[in-house]
Amino acid sequence: MSEENIFYCCRTDNVVKLLEYINTEGIEVVINLKDFDGWSLLHIAARWNSIKCLEILLDTARGAIDVNAKNNNEETPLYIASWYGSKECLEILLNTIPSGGAIDVDAVNNEGDTPLHEAARNNSREFMKILVDCGASSGIRNNYGETFLDLIEDKEMEEYICQLTTLHLKEPGFF
Repeated sequence: MSEENIFYCCRTDNVVKLLEYINTEGIEVVINLKDFDGWSLLHIAARWNSIKCLEILLDTARGAIDVNAKNNNEETPLYIASWYGSKECLEILLNTIPSGGAIDVDAVNNEGDTPLHEAARNNSREFMKILVDCGASSGIRNNYGETFLDLIEDKEMEEYICQLTTLHLKEPGFF
């Protein structure tokens, strides 16, 4: 099976083919694969909401896979899950404890945006709450000087999120 096909397997959540590729090539090869845009298999699984493939990659690699890997735009799989609205993938990634520490909920892309910025841009109250509850910082400004609050278009949602972030004021680094 070619590398191109393994990316398609993750896109379509084809667990059987993914496992065949892992057994043939070895997990060490699989976890380091990237496409021409720098997307890893975790990025692909998060983009297409391929839950089973995401879980297999994380379980099989047992902490060796880089959950904070960045593509050519400096986006992590968590950012991709937030961007494309993959709630289950977001939660799976947030519950993963990588070998080097925790998943970076505040990783910025080449525009300075974090997963929280993307959740705000998508007006996803649920995603914003999940990310804030996991320690995402509300004070990070992107390259345009915007915090995630600046990207919320729905005023009711903005008030809700302001109340939510107020609950986290005592947490170090939150504001």
